[in-house]
Amino acid sequence: MQQEIEAFVEALSNRAVSEHTLSSYRSDLLQFQGFLKLRRRSLDSVDHLCLRDFLNHLHERKLQKASIARKLACLRTFFTFLVRDGRLKSNPAELVSSPRLPKKLPSYLSEEEAAAVVELPQGTTLKDLRDRAILELLYASGLRVRELVGLNAENVDLGQQLVRVFGKGRKQRIVPFGEYAGRALAEYLESAIASASRARKLMATRPCLSACAGGASTRVMCRGWLKKHVFAFLPGGV
Repeated sequence: MQQEIEAFVEALSNRAVSEHTLSSYRSDLLQFQGFLKLRRRSLDSVDHLCLRDFLNHLHERKLQKASIARKLACLRTFFTFLVRDGRLKSNPAELVSSPRLPKKLPSYLSEEEAAAVVELPQGTTLKDLRDRAILELLYASGLRVRELVGLNAENVDLGQQLVRVFGKGRKQRIVPFGEYAGRALAEYLESAIASASRARKLMATRPCLSACAGGASTRVMCRGWLKKHVFAFLPGGV
């Protein structure tokens, strides 16, 4: 099955699918491969009953319905590829229904709560300035966390108050931001450039909001940090 997985991932990469999506698909398929080994099944022997057994296996491991549905969607796409590529005759996932997901009303912050969150970082350290810039820019621009942590200084126009970001499939768009976000970003960049040698050259080509004295900041870390501060204002907390 490993060859089929690699062929599938390569085909997706040729369609300009994001690295995050490729990594998720590969992880889901490797998990399914491990399940088949556990059941002593080959790929060409997989049928809809085997897939339902896999979903039940995930349910027994206490996975959320949304995660199970995502893995099933991955398998559907994978088997569709194998059929089109002539590696399988039929797609067993077509006969398997996705778990019914509960409908949830979105939680949100009021204007006053959002303003309070943005003003949480009050210090003057490089980390405090970075955190304030992150919150101000998220609030002002609506950028995705993935886009924000990958933002380079060369793609920030402080004078025009614009950032250039690349979304799925490397599609480019220009996003405006306001005066407060511009001020916070300028303070952070000025402090960061002054704090390290060669920083100006490095920050032009590296994510400018993903580093501080403590090391690199990943998308996962940033989301965890946002949960700590933002979700504390929502009903029920985190």
